[in-house]
Amino acid sequence: MPRGGAPNLGVMVDSWHHFRGAANDNYLRDIGKDGIVAVQIDDARTEIRGALLDDTRNERLLPGEGDFDLVHFVRLLDDLGVQPSLLGRGPLAHAAR
Repeated sequence: MPRGGAPNLGVMVDSWHHFRGAANDNYLRDIGKDGIVAVQIDDARTEIRGALLDDTRNERLLPGEGDFDLVHFVRLLDDLGVQPSLLGRGPLAHAAR
């Protein structure tokens, strides 16, 4: 991922956006391990509840309480060698268990 000469520029990856979007693992691969600087992990049901804006604001669930394949998501990031700040938790290897 081009950083425009700014070494402190990166992407925060959010599982909700990944799964509500294309859920294309190649997008994360294209960003690369050095481009992902933070990860937010949350869950949701398969079906969108209400409008998309309502779903993102009101229907996010704690990891493991919804239908997203979070184990795959975390393992993918770990396999890529991503070492982000994982908000509210420890290293990705712990989250993948």
